[in-house]
Amino acid sequence: MADLTANEQDLYEVLGVSNSASDIELKRAYRREALRWHPDKSQHPADVAAERFKLVSHAYSVLSDPAQRQAYDSDFLTGDCDAGRNEAWSEAWTAWQEFAEMEEREREASRRKEAAFRAGSIVFFAWSAVLAAVTWQQSHAAPLMFPSALGPLSTRELGDFSLRTDFRDFSSMLVERRRASLGPVSQLIARLPGMSMAAKAHNTHLNITFRPADLQSALRGASAAAAGQPLGGVLLSSPRKVGKSVRYLYTFVYAPPDLAIRWPPKGSVCIRLLRSGTVKRRTRDAWFDALAAAVDGRLRPFALEATDPEGCQPSVGALAITAVVLGAAVLSGFTMRVRSSLLS
Repeated sequence: MADLTANEQDLYEVLGVSNSASDIELKRAYRREALRWHPDKSQHPADVAAERFKLVSHAYSVLSDPAQRQAYDSDFLTGDCDAGRNEAWSEAWTAWQEFAEMEEREREASRRKEAAFRAGSIVFFAWSAVLAAVTWQQSHAAPLMFPSALGPLSTRELGDFSLRTDFRDFSSMLVERRRASLGPVSQLIARLPGMSMAAKAHNTHLNITFRPADLQSALRGASAAAAGQPLGGVLLSSPRKVGKSVRYLYTFVYAPPDLAIRWPPKGSVCIRLLRSGTVKRRTRDAWFDALAAAVDGRLRPFALEATDPEGCQPSVGALAITAVVLGAAVLSGFTMRVRSSLLS
């Protein structure tokens, strides 16, 4: 062991504890002094703080190890000094620097990832907004992109449906009528399995147009009213040519109690097909039979429920959503690659 020089400091004094300090007291003292002299947090000059921090780290590394502490106490009391102590200080400081640099690299990588995610999200939503506006401007009349209600179906066209047509066949004919109005490419797309299912999700409303003379009150006598006929019901008359003569067929349309529009409607009515349907003979109320008798049996076997006009407005279709999302994803990826190349 080398002699202890006058310039060498007492490690207990470095940590600010007595030579009888317990392990807990040593740990508390080390945390206090390390926080005080850390180069990144100390208020002292960087070179002074670095040297002091290195000394604090060395003091704790020696005194926290029972064997080294016993050897140090023995050397200090006898005036000897461990010749390798300075080397241990240097190793402790080097290890701390490597650890601090690794933490800083990890923090920088995390900051870059967060910044890239924020930028990517902003770019994606920006491209989505642009593509949504362009898609609406260019394709708002395309039924597959922005499907609207079935129809419009005039009362004259309604007369083309036979009186014997039940509601299921009526709905199927409306869908086929819509499909026949599409172009060849749209028809091909509409027959794809996925698009066929998506199209069914939008075939839930029907827009019927009529002249004022086609709309008639459904209250055709006391017998119908007394049998429980809905007070909000009306009859739509539709002409059907039979040979050289014209017969009028009638369709019952009713308004649910919660309908928030002026009733009876004027010019057009939006029908909610999901709440409409065939009035089966076994379960229908007596008022329907009384109403059919009042029009000489020329009442269709189903009833249509009216709904708010918003239900017949164009909606965003699955094809439009898919086109916008995929387009925004591709353009966002390209934009972020350009951004990365400019920043590097």
